[in-house]
Amino acid sequence: MFSPTSFADVESIIDALRAGKNAVVHLTALKTETAVRVLDMLSGAIYALGGGVYEMGKNVFMFSPNGVEVR
Repeated sequence: MFSPTSFADVESIIDALRAGKNAVVHLTALKTETAVRVLDMLSGAIYALGGGVYEMGKNVFMFSPNGVEVR
């Protein structure tokens, strides 16, 4: 689970995805503009990894890399 406080926190989330782990990301601590940038960056990363993104609630998303089962 990740709760980024700045755009710089995206790198650790992408590292987790590259390691084959799901990432639940809470964007509630970010300003709207920064949250959009984080979501865009993570969406691009998960696309490159062949995975998917799922909205779990308001400003809460789960990113799942290819080959990782989502239940």
